[in-house]
Amino acid sequence: AWVSSEQDYDFFDFYVNGTLYFHYTNGQYGHNNDVGYPASNPDTIAVGASNDGGISGLEERSYYSEFGSALDVVAPSSGGVQGITTTDRSGMVVYNTGGSNNDYANLNYTKNFGGTSSATPLVAGIAADIIADNPSLTSAQVRTILHNGADKIGPYAYSVGRNDFYGYGRVNLFNSLCPDGDGDGYTVCANDCDDGNPAINPAASEVCDNLDNDCDGTIDEDLTQPTTCGVGECSGNTGEETCTAGVWGNDTCDPFAGSTAEVCDNLDNDCDGTSDEDLTQPTTCGMGECSGNTGYETCTAGVWGNDTCDPLAGATAEVCDNLDNNCDGTIDEGLQYQLTTSVTPAGTGSITPDCSTGCIYDCLDTAVLTAIEDNGYPFNLWTGCTSSSNNICTVTMDDNEVSTAEFDSCRYPTRVSGESMTSYYSLLQDSLDSASANDTIETRMYSFSETISYNNTAEIILKAGYDCMYSTITGTTTVIGDITINNGSITIESGTVEVE
Repeated sequence: AWVSSEQDYDFFDFYVNGTLYFHYTNGQYGHNNDVGYPASNPDTIAVGASNDGGISGLEERSYYSEFGSALDVVAPSSGGVQGITTTDRSGMVVYNTGGSNNDYANLNYTKNFGGTSSATPLVAGIAADIIADNPSLTSAQVRTILHNGADKIGPYAYSVGRNDFYGYGRVNLFNSLCPDGDGDGYTVCANDCDDGNPAINPAASEVCDNLDNDCDGTIDEDLTQPTTCGVGECSGNTGEETCTAGVWGNDTCDPFAGSTAEVCDNLDNDCDGTSDEDLTQPTTCGMGECSGNTGYETCTAGVWGNDTCDPLAGATAEVCDNLDNNCDGTIDEGLQYQLTTSVTPAGTGSITPDCSTGCIYDCLDTAVLTAIEDNGYPFNLWTGCTSSSNNICTVTMDDNEVSTAEFDSCRYPTRVSGESMTSYYSLLQDSLDSASANDTIETRMYSFSETISYNNTAEIILKAGYDCMYSTITGTTTVIGDITINNGSITIESGTVEVE
């Protein structure tokens, strides 16, 4: 830690890119209960000091060592019974003075070195060993390795691996270089071949998972387990399977050993899980159009039954053909049919009579339907008719029938909106001829190929370029031909009219 614990004795100059940033004088900042700058800088590793605990023998933080949220780790130093043994400084300012300080007789060494001045270079040396072991490590990774390898010492509880008095604990070079990452009691230095998985170590038993659980260099070796197989008369057959690449397989149990051909005896003779399967014999049944139907019966629980011959197979709804179509023994009985009508697109028109929910007719009755244009949608065609002419559909009822009137999905290209009603037209001239004073003529985005002549004292408003539903003006109305206004007036209130 760059902030000295021996604040009354030390000083240093702090440079940034060769420029003196500030001068730390003796006792400039004083000692406090938080890690000072620059040790508190997030890009540094803040190191505190620990000691042997003196009489208690419990490793603990040295009294002079700063603590706080920025502290990373502590390292052994002075403050207990023993100091740190090291070579002494040369010159006048030394630790070993040769006096009564219980130091070595050889003045080149001392055992009284201490403070964070001792703890910090110790951590620096451990960091150097970590980097030497893996030069590609980043500074953040080195910090993390120091945290993870530290021993938890002192009387205070650690929360999520640290506390403010010891950081992540006292540094441990062995743990940092050779950690027990999974906490299984074995490290990579003790032949733990996967230190991220506590289930894998030299004492583990091999299991079938495509992993070297016991770290002997072989995967899934010598793993076998007994198997049983077979059903029916083959149930209880035995064998053995082996583990390969984490998967049990190569089962030697034969599920069909002892199987025979299936017979009707309520036993699974062929050992396929089913008794008396595929055992059949032919049958006949039916009357009318269904006479001569065939089927078969099967063996179930050792007994023939479950006849599949369907006396109504081939039966159809009764029709007027002097045949027993429904195979009930009676010909042409109760023949009535339903006629269902529909309009497409929905809401564009209607049909008379309305059979949208079904109308009932006797056999060979004739239904006459009329398509009615509603809301300005032009009628196009009929489907489902025996015959049709314009908007009239004729249906001969010899079966259930569905007749559909198809209308255009777009309304007529022009309409007249008056006070009491709206009328639709296919020609613009027809709209003009039918319009009265104060009526509004609306036209779609459409091309009218006609010659227009307006001779009416009424003043007409024209709105042009509507979409199919007359809901929004989306384009231009085009007239391919001449427009002559002999009397009255036409005011284009909205939209655009082009005359070609």
